[in-house]
Amino acid sequence: MLQYLVHPLCSELQPYQLQMMTHAWSNYAKYAWGSNELSPENLVPTPGIFHGTKIGLTIVDSLDTLWMMGMFDEVEKGKKWLVENLPKKLNTVRVMPLTRIYIDISY
Repeated sequence: MLQYLVHPLCSELQPYQLQMMTHAWSNYAKYAWGSNELSPENLVPTPGIFHGTKIGLTIVDSLDTLWMMGMFDEVEKGKKWLVENLPKKLNTVRVMPLTRIYIDISY
């Protein structure tokens, strides 16, 4: 069986990391749900590079992190928003360039 080595510092920081993610996600959900980004300085939704097209990029980008952190209720809420809203939004943007641009800018 494969075993993973976990640095002791990782275990110590895990509760703090979960607290930070919960704080960030709850503010996004409260102030910018469905928008691409949340401006942390003034807590207003921003379109980012997509000029007003709300396609929930923060939701898309966060689902894997939320799942790995055990925040399964938040994953379900995000999935629900995507299923109900994203297909309508895809008519306004081209999917492939959108994905490439988002990845290039994010990383």
